[in-house]
Amino acid sequence: MDRQGARIAAVLVAGFCAAAAQAAPLPIRAARWIAPGRDAAKLLSEKPAECLAKAATPELGYRIEIGRAAFNTPLLLGGQAARAGIECESCHRGGRT
Repeated sequence: MDRQGARIAAVLVAGFCAAAAQAAPLPIRAARWIAPGRDAAKLLSEKPAECLAKAATPELGYRIEIGRAAFNTPLLLGGQAARAGIECESCHRGGRT
């Protein structure tokens, strides 16, 4: 490549970089439920707290722990879900529906 070709390539690369820096973020239709102005990365990467009260008795606490273990294991769903590692928690974050 000669000098003029290198200059043209450099100008094109600089132009593309400048255009990319000024472009609006790509819209994600699946994230329309996120309120405007909220940080989508933070909302989608943080795990919410469980919506569960403290157990009144040790027996109830034991049953809650068994339910929590079943909720967080892909083996409960079986088949393709188990092979893919999908569990109830995958969709119902923090036990929410």
